[in-house]
Amino acid sequence: MGQRIKEDKFGTISHSSGTISLAASILTIGGQQYVTSALSRLISTDVTLVALTRYMVYAVISGGSPALRISTNVNSVGPAGFTGWKLVGAFYSDGMSPVAFGSFVNLEGKPGTNYMPYQPVWSSSGTQPTLGASSLTGRVRLDGDQQIFDFNLLGGAGLSAGTGQYFFSAPFTIDPAKMSEAQATRTLFSFAYSLYGNQRGVVSVYSTTTAVALFCTTDGGANQSTDYGGAVSATNPAAFSSGNQLAARNIIVPVAGLSNTAIKDL
Repeated sequence: MGQRIKEDKFGTISHSSGTISLAASILTIGGQQYVTSALSRLISTDVTLVALTRYMVYAVISGGSPALRISTNVNSVGPAGFTGWKLVGAFYSDGMSPVAFGSFVNLEGKPGTNYMPYQPVWSSSGTQPTLGASSLTGRVRLDGDQQIFDFNLLGGAGLSAGTGQYFFSAPFTIDPAKMSEAQATRTLFSFAYSLYGNQRGVVSVYSTTTAVALFCTTDGGANQSTDYGGAVSATNPAAFSSGNQLAARNIIVPVAGLSNTAIKDL
């Protein structure tokens, strides 16, 4: 067991009901190679999940046998309390309450996730809107150092549209240093759309490091430079009320603190 005779081979990693599992694997840990049976670890044993946070899954030797541990520490640091480890997986928590498992992220190449749910926050520059029985949902995925997110607002009973320009929170903090000057002021980041009973084009524009604003066009988004319709607000492009829908798709902005470096190389 002290001599490496095979290439390491990771079993399939999976999640179910708050538990991370790794199928039978061949792993070199602390200079020794182990042929393991399936390993599992309840996430809450090691960490309390924080919304939209990356966690590493390590194989370690505990009590003389391979075991899994979950940590926020990157691979160059490793899990606290161990001198040898093997990074076998990584995942993000979602952006909901209560916080739960979101998506695995690949270890090799540019990091990326599947879509994860998050709870957008709706605000305005004037009197704040209130949802009542309205539905406001969102989802986000990561592609290297960028976040790609959607949200959907469906007006319901008891909705108060507030006053002024609308803003919607970004899942991860936006990094303006990674944007060009034009992007940071008014450039279209992504195609989006809204439905106020009839379809109109909408473009998303960087607002702050935590939110995006929406600006409408009059021709479905084909020519936002000549058919600019102004900021989406409680009254533009129409009065927002119960039964109306506002949706944005594929908003793409860079994330503060993330890079395109492979997870295993951090």
